[in-house]
Amino acid sequence: MSQVVSLGELIVDMLSSTRDASIAESESFIPAPGGAPANVAVGCVRQGVSATYIGKVGEDAFGHFMYETMASQGVDASGIAFDQDARTTLNFNARRADGVRECLFYRHPGADMRLSAEDIRPELFQGAEVLHFGSVTLSSKNGCEATDRAIELARENGMWVSYDPNLRLGLWTAPEEEIRETILSYFPKADFVKISDDESEFILGTGVPSEIAEKLFAMGVKLVVVTMGAKGCYWTDGKASGSFDAMKGIEAIDTTGAGDSFVASMVSHLVWRKKQRLPLVADQAYADACDFANRAGALATTKIGAIPALPTREEVLATY
Repeated sequence: MSQVVSLGELIVDMLSSTRDASIAESESFIPAPGGAPANVAVGCVRQGVSATYIGKVGEDAFGHFMYETMASQGVDASGIAFDQDARTTLNFNARRADGVRECLFYRHPGADMRLSAEDIRPELFQGAEVLHFGSVTLSSKNGCEATDRAIELARENGMWVSYDPNLRLGLWTAPEEEIRETILSYFPKADFVKISDDESEFILGTGVPSEIAEKLFAMGVKLVVVTMGAKGCYWTDGKASGSFDAMKGIEAIDTTGAGDSFVASMVSHLVWRKKQRLPLVADQAYADACDFANRAGALATTKIGAIPALPTREEVLATY
C-alpha cells in the first residue's frame, strides 16, 4: 500500500498558448493536469515515496486524461471515481501583458465537487503514513463529508494528517465569511499545516508567521510552516522554530505548483526519515524537512506547469 494518501480536486488547466494575452484574446489552449492534491501525490512519487490519489472526475475525455496522467506518473489512481452526471472541472488560464493571471473555472458543478463519503475506500488507508488534503474539496457539502470520512480513516490507521488551505476563492460559491469559517473548521483536524502568508491574511487575519503559528497551535496543530514567496519560509512546532531564505540564483519562470512541490517534499522527507528510522518528532527533523521543501518549491518555479516542474529527490539534493 502507499505511504501517502492525497485527497482532493482533479482539474484540467487549460493553459493559453498566446503570450501576454487575456483569456478572451488567446488563440488556443493546451490542456494540462492540475489540482493541488493531485500535484502533491505526483510530487511524493518524484521524491521516492509511494502515493495514492483520491478524487472524482467526469466520465468524459478529460476525466480519462486525468486518470491516465496520474497512473502514468506512478501514482496509485485506484481511488479516482468517475461521475456519470458531471463534467471534469476545467480552469482556463492566461497571463496578460500586465502580468496579471486570469482564471476562468467551468465547475457548475464539476465532478470533483461530487466526491462523496461513499467514494472513500478504507483499504486505501491501510499501511499509509500521511493523509493530505486541501480546502477546495471543502467547497461542497459532499466534499466535506468525503474529507471527514478520510480523516476518520486516517486516525483509525494512526496516520499523520496534512492540510494545505490553498485558498482559491474562485472555486467557491459561498459568501466569504462562510468560506473562512469552513476552512478554519478543519485546522483542528490536522497535525501539519502549510499556509502562505497571503492566504493567512484572509483566513486568520494576519500574515505575520509567529502570529499565524500561535493561532494554529491554539487549534491543535502540531507543526506549522508558513511560506512567504520570495522571502522564503518559516517553521515551528511550538517549541522550536526556524526560517530559510528563498534560494539564490533561481530564475522563476512559472510559480504554478511551487506550493504543492513544497508540501510534497516536506511530507516525503518526514516519511523518508521515519523509513530510515531517524527521529521524526525532533527539531532538526523539521528543520531539515523544511529546508528540503524550500529548495524543492524553488526548483518547481524553473519550469512551466505544475506536474512537469515537480523535482525528483536527486534534483533537490543536488542543490545542497
